[in-house]
Amino acid sequence: MDKLTLTEAQLREIVDSYDMQHEGIDSFFNLESKEVVFVNNEFSDPEDEELEEEIEEGFGEIWFRLPERYSSDGYRDMEDFVDIVSDERLRELLITSLRGGRGFFRRFKDTLGDNPEELERYYQFVYERNRERVLKWMEAEFDLEIEIIGGED
Repeated sequence: MDKLTLTEAQLREIVDSYDMQHEGIDSFFNLESKEVVFVNNEFSDPEDEELEEEIEEGFGEIWFRLPERYSSDGYRDMEDFVDIVSDERLRELLITSLRGGRGFFRRFKDTLGDNPEELERYYQFVYERNRERVLKWMEAEFDLEIEIIGGED
């Protein structure tokens, strides 16, 4: 099996792009240059047109659309994070924030906002989960072994 080698910084860029998807903006990964680009589907920009043509010509060979990040994955991450919170009072507040329908993402983060250490731990937890999802997608999509080298530098 062939191998795709990425630095930790390149992987972080891909994972961050996966995590910050927005409606109307598509994220693409270039297998050769290992870069991530964004294309705005709502507003046409002459610079984007050239990039869109390049992506279309190499789609599925060089260019790949990053997978969609489902809100159900985000919700499951929050539930799983609650399970590892050791502060009983904070855990109960987080469980309560997840109830009640709309706005639970915001309530959850607001609740964690009162505890900066736990908020940072949550962001790292989500990053690790998203990293696993992206690596799994890359291995399946590219049929390559993924090798990660170096630190964040």
